[in-house]
Parts: sequence; structure tokens; C-alpha cells
Amino acid sequence: MSANKSSQTLTKLAVALLVPVVAIIALVKSFSSSGSDPALLTAEAIENRIAPVAQYNTGAPAIVLDNGKKEPLSGEQVYKNICMSCHDAGLAGAPKKGDNGAWAPRIAQGEATVLKHAIEGLNGMPARGGNPNLSDLEVHRAVVFMVNASGGKFAEPAAEGEAKKDAAPAEAAPAQTAAPAETPAAAPVAAETPVAPAAGAVDADKALALANAKACMACHGVDNKLVGPAYKEVAAKGEGAEVLAASIKNGSSGKWGPVPMPANHVTDEEAALLAAWIASLK
Repeated sequence: MSANKSSQTLTKLAVALLVPVVAIIALVKSFSSSGSDPALLTAEAIENRIAPVAQYNTGAPAIVLDNGKKEPLSGEQVYKNICMSCHDAGLAGAPKKGDNGAWAPRIAQGEATVLKHAIEGLNGMPARGGNPNLSDLEVHRAVVFMVNASGGKFAEPAAEGEAKKDAAPAEAAPAQTAAPAETPAAAPVAAETPVAPAAGAVDADKALALANAKACMACHGVDNKLVGPAYKEVAAKGEGAEVLAASIKNGSSGKWGPVPMPANHVTDEEAALLAAWIASLK
């Protein structure tokens, strides 16, 4: 009798424990039933669900940031910014733009050779005129600009995807345009002397990068004389940053030998930065 009662008690206990377990299993199964889409459980789907709301289009126009990409410079722009420092005055043996006789033997070497020398450098001319940021296309355009102004007939290179332009004829008839109405001449404005930054405020890295970009380093070294004096020599002379800035912008002659320094295509602020940097090299 006692044994039978114990058996009934164990049975009831087992049922009491089994019922909650079965209920839990049924509940879990209901949430993970075949009605759920497996695609919603992928890593990509989960990341999309928890992504920041700012990534989604709210109906406002999309904002496109400028990536800083610029159009390639024309040959004339490269010449005025870089090449004219030497090729306008014929410094260090550079053939002057417009001197057909000086350019003739170079043109005879062929366009590929002239371009190779301009890109890689030759004798006193640094690679890419001293500006490593110039692209092959921009250097090529500058070469064509100078050559065609000096008796050559090189074809104008086109940017990628554009048809190559024909070389300009040697003697093109000037376009007939209506003469503009005469306007009263503006009163001359006196050139302002660039003001150099205060002592101790010179950004040497920025100044050196500017000197390279403007091809100053094609004629000057920091420690060594090239065509012109070393910058440390200039600093030791102690002329002062404002005098140096005026010389950089407007050019000078007679200070460092027979070779004059031509005017440079720089702004007043750029001239002042370069002058302050050079003066600090004592």
C-alpha cells in the first residue's frame, strides 16, 4: 500500500516538472516558426536594422561634398606659374620662350624627347619644373605652349576622353573682333609692399612647399648656391623680410651677381611667407 502511494507521488512530481518544460519548448518554437524570413537573420540585415538613422534618405536632397578634384591646368597657366621663372629671362641656359633659334635644336629632337626632359629634368632644370604636383598632362601642355610660341608645331594634348586637338598653324590669321569701347584709364595704384609675418610665426613646412611649387628651388638651395645664392646666404645678409618680399614679388638685379632674378607670379601673402621663412634661416 505504501509502495503504491510512493509511486503515485513520483508520477505527479514528474508531470509537474514536465509540463513547464513542454510549455517553454512550445513557446520558443512559436517565436522561431517557419513563418520567419531567414534573410532577416543575416549579418547584413541585422547591421541595416541597427544602422544610424542619418544614413537613410529622409526625402531631403542629397548633399554631395566637393572631393577637391580640379581641372588640369592649361599650358599657359603652368608656364605663368612655374616655367616663366627661367624661360622668360633665359636663366641658367633655359631657352627663352619665343626664341626660335634656341628652341630649334630641341624641337628637332622630337616631341617625346622634349617632354621626357621636362618630366624627368635635365641639367639645371628640375623634374616637372620643380613642382612634383604637376601631372604629365599639365607638363605636356606647358611644353606645347612654349614650343608652339617658339617656332614649333606640336599638337595640343587633350585630357583623357577628349579628342586630341590639331597643332596650331604657324601663322594663324588674327580673329576679327569689334574694337571695344574706350574706357577712361584708371588712376595708377601704387604697389603695396608685402608685409611679412611676425617673427616666430613662420610655417616652415608650408613655406618650403610653396617654394617648391613656385619653382624657387630650381635656382636656389637652402644651403647651397645654384643659379642664385643659397637662402642661408640671403638670410645672413640681413636685408629684412619686407625687402626680401618685395624682391621675390617684383624681381631684383645686381645684388648677387650678373644674373637678375625675374619677378615671380606670387601673391603678396605668398611673397611675405617666403621672405619670412628665408629670413629665419640664419
